[in-house]
Amino acid sequence: MYYVRKFSRPASIKKLQNIDVIDNISADILKQELATTNGTLSFWRSDSSEEKDLKDTIKAVLLATTSIEKSYMIVFDDEIMNKYDMKLDFSEEGKTGYLGFEHHHVNVCDLTYKKIGSILTMYKDTVADDNNIIELSRDDVKNHILEVCQDGLINEEMIDAHLLSDLEKYKLFLNK
Repeated sequence: MYYVRKFSRPASIKKLQNIDVIDNISADILKQELATTNGTLSFWRSDSSEEKDLKDTIKAVLLATTSIEKSYMIVFDDEIMNKYDMKLDFSEEGKTGYLGFEHHHVNVCDLTYKKIGSILTMYKDTVADDNNIIELSRDDVKNHILEVCQDGLINEEMIDAHLLSDLEKYKLFLNK
C-alpha cells in the first residue's frame, strides 16, 4: 500500500532534502506541513503504485484541499511506515469531493513530539528520492479535478467553500 500527503511549500521539501541532521530543521515546518488534529496526521492511501491508482488518490487529496494551487505530493510506502512504526487508523472517512474515495483516508495516530521527530525523519528519507515527489502545476490540478467532474464523481457537499469558489471561478463544473 502507498500513502500520499500534500506539502504546501516546495521550500519545505528542499529543506528536508538538504539537511543532514533532522534536529536542526526549523520548528516552523510543524505548523506549515505537519499540523495535527487530536494527535493525528491525515494521509490518503493508494492500493498500488500504478499510475491510475496514485492519480485517483491525488484527485481525492486535491478535492480535500481549500484552493486550486500548485501542489506537491509525497508518496510513502508500507515499508517506510513500518520502519518508523507509524500507527495507522483507516476508520475515519476523509472529507473529499471525490465521490467514492472517502474510504481512502488514513490517519497516522497516537502522535507525540517524539513521533513527530520520527515523521520528519521518515519524510527526509522519502524525499531523498525525487521519484517519491509528485509536482502538479495549477493547470495539472485543474485537469485532475476536471476529470472527476467529467466522470460525474464530484461531491459538492464535501468540498471546502474556498475550493468550491475556485471551481466555480475556473468553470470546472460541467453541469453549470
